[in-house]
Amino acid sequence: MTLSRDEVRLFRLNAGAAWAGTIVERTARKLVLLDYHSVRLAPEGFADIDGWTSVTVTPDMVGQRVAIWTSVEAKFGRRKATPQQQTFINVVNEAGGRAGIAYSVDDARRIITP
Repeated sequence: MTLSRDEVRLFRLNAGAAWAGTIVERTARKLVLLDYHSVRLAPEGFADIDGWTSVTVTPDMVGQRVAIWTSVEAKFGRRKATPQQQTFINVVNEAGGRAGIAYSVDDARRIITP
């Protein structure tokens, strides 16, 4: 990931659901599971790219570093954030984190380093 370096650590986070179980058959186009169950991935509204930005705090906490939650919702074209995604972005920002919607690497850079 282009922006995940130095003081910033970002990870791709998949949302939605998947299936898990014991694989009994696998071909190029088919997967058969035994004792299958649904697995919920990231909670609804979580951004596509999440992690932290490490910063050194003010003089009253000399030498200490803190991790600021950093969350980038990646979009392309005319796609918009869902209401749940916008709520998540708002909550992160209100709590002192850095979050926003990015249509380009430059947008993501502005979210990470305001």
